[in-house]
Amino acid sequence: MKRDYCNWIQTHIEQSNSDWLAITLRADSSILNFAGQRQSVWHSSSIGRVKTAHSRAITQLRRQVNRKMQYAAFLGGELRLGVFPHIHAVLELSDASSDEVQTELNKLWQLHLKKLLKTTIASSIHVEQLRSAEKYLAYCSRYEGQTFQMSDEKLLLDKSFYMHESKTVEIAT
Repeated sequence: MKRDYCNWIQTHIEQSNSDWLAITLRADSSILNFAGQRQSVWHSSSIGRVKTAHSRAITQLRRQVNRKMQYAAFLGGELRLGVFPHIHAVLELSDASSDEVQTELNKLWQLHLKKLLKTTIASSIHVEQLRSAEKYLAYCSRYEGQTFQMSDEKLLLDKSFYMHESKTVEIAT
């Protein structure tokens, strides 16, 4: 169980002068697959499209609010235990209020899910002020089952933006 990235992100947040948001993005519906059967949007044939919707929504939000906004995301959930997969994230609050971020991100999340899944599904986001980077990142990286493993394995590293900007923290090699 490696926590190099999680520890680095925690230190980075704690050393920054910015306010941070804790975000959860959910997509809890099922869709018809190619055989006409209902399956979770997180099934192997759809999960790539959900991740792409996430990437596009965050990229568009950054373009509208602040291109250098820092962001890190984690996959969570375990279908075998009845916990719908979801995305937890930390986002630097810079040039917008948390209400503006929530409104815009909710709109973008629903738009891109609908475009990529070619149907409207039940989805939601929850945004609140990050109170403790240590506790929230421990929660994001905890073991929930075999699907997404735990710790750094849950981090969507390719969907995390500008977290490398910190010159004060280095990842141990």
